[in-house]
Amino acid sequence: MSLSITEIILILVVVLVLFGGKKIPELARGLGKAQAEYQKAKEALENEVSEFKSEVAQASKQEVKKAQTKKSSTKKAVKTKAKKTTTASKKTVKKTETTASKKTVKKPVATAKKTTTTKKTTKTAVKKTPVKKSEKTSKTAKVETKKTVKAIKKTAKSKK
Repeated sequence: MSLSITEIILILVVVLVLFGGKKIPELARGLGKAQAEYQKAKEALENEVSEFKSEVAQASKQEVKKAQTKKSSTKKAVKTKAKKTTTASKKTVKKTETTASKKTVKKPVATAKKTTTTKKTTKTAVKKTPVKKSEKTSKTAKVETKKTVKAIKKTAKSKK
């Protein structure tokens, strides 16, 4: 739906009659100033939006860097803590082994031996052999150490 030449001329004649010859240049100047002001406002808004985008991008990069440094520092802390606890648990195992070896307690354990005297009856003789307490304590200490190491690893993984 385009305007033909005759319709454009008719509209210009009506505007000339309504506003007069002196008002038409003033209206044209006002429209030109309004259009220039609109362009300035549009450019200022675009500049402001682009600055805001760049600020947001910089802030997000900084947050990513902070998160990475926190993550690496927590990994280091967990590793050092795990090393300290494993060395401490190894020391306690050694201490318990040495103290247990010093304090050997002999407890009799029954083992059965079969001896046959006649065809009908079978007799069993019980022989008692001593068991050292140090063997039991060192095994339990090693099991406890393994459990603590596993617990530390699980907490480290959950913190990640």
